[in-house]
Amino acid sequence: MGSIFFRLFLCAPMASHCSLMGSAADPAWRPEYKQPAEIKIKIGDKAGDGPLHVRTKAQLPPKELEVGDNGDGTMSVKFTPICVGKHTFELTWGEEAIPGAPLEVTVVGEVERDPSFVKVSGDGLNGGVVGTPVVLTVEAQDDAGPGPLQVEADGPTPPTIQLGKLGSGKYSVTLMMKRKGQYKVEINWGSWEYPVPGSPFKIDVTE
Repeated sequence: MGSIFFRLFLCAPMASHCSLMGSAADPAWRPEYKQPAEIKIKIGDKAGDGPLHVRTKAQLPPKELEVGDNGDGTMSVKFTPICVGKHTFELTWGEEAIPGAPLEVTVVGEVERDPSFVKVSGDGLNGGVVGTPVVLTVEAQDDAGPGPLQVEADGPTPPTIQLGKLGSGKYSVTLMMKRKGQYKVEINWGSWEYPVPGSPFKIDVTE
């Protein structure tokens, strides 16, 4: 029993024997928007068997993280950023964080947006009733690029507007009208220069 415990102890993951390499070890590293990037990690002889776990946080996380063993005592995490701004990578070896993790990098570049990949739906498009919430759903695919979602409405009286996040790329727009009449709702993706298909929407409100 003692010898079995000893072998397990030797193979236990030890994140302290792992280290970031190359660009990932450079505090000035700035990956470029929509360009392939790589986080390289040296796995020391006494690091044990791992495995390497990777999680990322960003406004729009990369679609895929390609994690691989390079066969030379290093491992790589390859990704292509689909938005600019802060990206946080949680890197653990076994259950322990690798020294230098979480790794925070800022992706730079000129943002590309395509509002044609944004869809607006919901019963609210068919009209509403005074004093009753008019709810729309906005769903943006990854190819739409980073938002944010922007909504403006006008009518007999300015309605109240509440935005909510339902999940990845999915939002709710709740409007409350105080007077009957026709309201114009403008929905844009990223800025007022990028109206989504169908915007502005005309919504008739009755009593």
